[in-house]
This record gives sequence, structure tokens and C-alpha cells, in this order.
Amino acid sequence: MAKEIPFFKFFVGEWANGDITAENYKTQGVFINICSIYWTKEGELSEVFLRKKIKANKEITLLIESEIIKVENKNIIISFLDEQLNECQGIRVRNSEAGKKSARQRAFNKRSTGVQPKLNESPTKSQPIREDKEKIREEKKREEFKDREYKPNFDKLFVKIKGRPNQDWITEVYEERRQDNEACGDNVSLFIEKTLKPSLYEFCSSCRKNGLNFFNETACLNYYKKASKGYIDDVDTWRKKLKALKNRMDNKITDKY
Repeated sequence: MAKEIPFFKFFVGEWANGDITAENYKTQGVFINICSIYWTKEGELSEVFLRKKIKANKEITLLIESEIIKVENKNIIISFLDEQLNECQGIRVRNSEAGKKSARQRAFNKRSTGVQPKLNESPTKSQPIREDKEKIREEKKREEFKDREYKPNFDKLFVKIKGRPNQDWITEVYEERRQDNEACGDNVSLFIEKTLKPSLYEFCSSCRKNGLNFFNETACLNYYKKASKGYIDDVDTWRKKLKALKNRMDNKITDKY
């Protein structure tokens, strides 16, 4: 993937407002070098290899202790790059599936060309064509049904909601709530950990309790943002909301938040 996409996204605002800028310039330089190696190796980077590659043990230890980078099972984890790698992988899979569908459609068109029955031929000779069309329709239905089978995953949704596209929404919710609710914390980072995170967790738990699925991850996250405003974390409130939503979905009624 590093050859296909030889660069990762660098958001100036996230860098300037992130914890990394609290470190000295040498540590910042070590971090950006680690990011480059991590991207090149597609997220497969062990701590042992990293310390051999970059001979800056003091700075690496500082980055780990500050949780700017993490270590799990002796492997380095950089969350914002994992999010981008997953996004790239998702695009690759979708493109592959689109190519397969296009190939199947071309094959079907080729089979169906010039096979219409003559006037004096039995209609049963056109049966294979109808069967092929039925298969195509059934396949489309299965694809649509699969889209409705997205089950909210807390870990993936939490990574995505912290991503760049949702930063403005998080800041807006934080500013709206912090005046009236001390639990929001003194900054956006504390708001995410103390308020947004438990809210999203209860949302996912309540979805499982109610057997509620969505068309896809984006639809799920959009519903959460509109319904919660980022701070509903009461289990009973979520279950009441989601039970009502499921009833509306089952009856094909437009959502009301």
C-alpha cells in the first residue's frame, strides 16, 4: 500500500493542537520519522525494530509514556495512521468489488446477446436468459441486504469519530456543553474521554440489546451524532431512543431524532 499511496495525510491543525507540540523539537522529529517508517511498513512495526532503526531510545520512551504512540503485544500502534490505512484498504476492497460486479455484468450481457427465441421456437428456450436475470436481481438484493447488516462496533466508531472530518462537530458540541456541564472537562481531549467515549459505548451496547443494525458505518455514525449531540450516555435513554428507531425502521418510517 505504501507504493500505491506513498504519503499519509498531515493535518496542520491536529499537529499544532496535539500533545506532540508540547515535546521538544528533537522528540517531534523522532515522531515524524517513526510515522514515516510506520506508513512504509503498513502499520507492521515492532518496538524492537524501531529502536534499532532509530537510535533515540530516550525520545521513543518519552513518546510511549506520553501515549503519543502506543505499544500492544510489543508492536507500535499509531492510531491516526491506522485510521488512514483502514480507509485506504476499504477503498481498495470497494474498487475490487466494483470490478467484479462489472465483470459479471459484462459476462451476462455477452451471454444474453442474440439468444432471443425465434417466432416459431418454443418459449422454453428463452428460460436460461430469464434465470440469469433472476440471478442478477437476487444478487443485487443480497448486496442491499448486506448493507443493512452493519452492526455498530465501538472500537472502530471511536477511532472514526475522533478523525479529522468530525473535529469541527466535536468542538461545536464541546463549546455548547462545557458552560453547563463540568463533566465535559477543561479541554476537548477530556471531553472526548469523559463524555463522548462513554456515550458512544452505551450507544453501541444499546444497539446490540435492541438488535439494531444500520446500512453502513457512515449511516450509523451520522445517526449517533444527530441523536446524541455527543453527550447522551444514559443506558435507559439510549434504549428508549433505539427501540423507537427500530420500530420506525421496521415500518419504513422516516427517522426523527
